[in-house]
Amino acid sequence: MLLITQNCLAQTNVQIEVYNKYKETTNPFLYNGIAYPAYIPGSIFEARHACFRDSICKPGTLVYMGRTYNDVALKYDIVIDEVAILHHVLQSEVVLRKSEVTEFSIGNTDFINIPKGQNIPPGYYELYQKGKTRILCKHRKTYMTGVNYNHRFYTMINEDDRKFYIEKNNQFHLVKNEKSLYEIFPDRKNELKDFIRRNELFIKETPGSSIPIVVEFINK
Repeated sequence: MLLITQNCLAQTNVQIEVYNKYKETTNPFLYNGIAYPAYIPGSIFEARHACFRDSICKPGTLVYMGRTYNDVALKYDIVIDEVAILHHVLQSEVVLRKSEVTEFSIGNTDFINIPKGQNIPPGYYELYQKGKTRILCKHRKTYMTGVNYNHRFYTMINEDDRKFYIEKNNQFHLVKNEKSLYEIFPDRKNELKDFIRRNELFIKETPGSSIPIVVEFINK
């Protein structure tokens, strides 16, 4: 991640100066981070961006240092797994300190911050489904420079690659396919097989729509 960040981001003296102004004109706790560094200018293939849904900050909510902030303009950079917020007066962005972020939302999508010490990699996860058995979704994009396509060089940001996790007994389990589900719920293997077959669910091919249906059945 450090290598990716160094290759694709650059922080300027102007950005540092903007950040210093934050401390003088805004909430020092909320804006106590570094300036959001711009991606290296260049031709980005198919105008793809690094963020969740939109590269422009959108209204959302945020729990930061134990305090809830509403109607905060923010965005989630999936490539570097960081949240940035917009200062409306200075019209520039600052990266939040990840250790102080508990959760945030963009529109009607909620994210939680999984700290170190859990059985999955730390970072931001979409709370894909709440309830008795939670489903988490990890979004991932990668950034590459100097990609040759049709004799032109592009900056390439791949499409969003998602991984889904089911929580059971305070542990998170990666769901790759039907076999993964049977390993998580071995005592219900036979009925899960029957349910998946009858409802024509495809766990590997369409996890975003299939896994919630299975979890709803498990919770009954």
